[in-house]
Amino acid sequence: MTRLLLSLPLVLLLCGGCTTSEVKPAPATRVTYEDTSGDLTATRFAVLGMQVEKLATAMRDPSEPGAMDAVLALGLDTRYYPMVRGWLAYELVATESIIEANKPVKYQHLELRKEFLQEAIRRIDLE
Repeated sequence: MTRLLLSLPLVLLLCGGCTTSEVKPAPATRVTYEDTSGDLTATRFAVLGMQVEKLATAMRDPSEPGAMDAVLALGLDTRYYPMVRGWLAYELVATESIIEANKPVKYQHLELRKEFLQEAIRRIDLE
């Protein structure tokens, strides 16, 4: 009984400030790639984000000039190699699955993507 009496004030104290008002999301902030504060960490994150975007674009359209360079720029960095290697392997398995599901029909862009991903994996593994 004592526990119940002690816990009741605690519950009332903790829930006293509770309201049922709607929670509003925080306003979105836009990240710019120009760092005016001199914070090198923010600049490094911005550069990494740009490299990841280039990598994603390269995997979407491997025929684009500089696609392999975008993969190698991030994939040869030992800090990001596991992420890039895993992403490439995942995309390769997904592409092979799509090709296999559409076996009688050959899609040129899927074959090109498969070859690109295989070469990219080979190059970042061997270089």
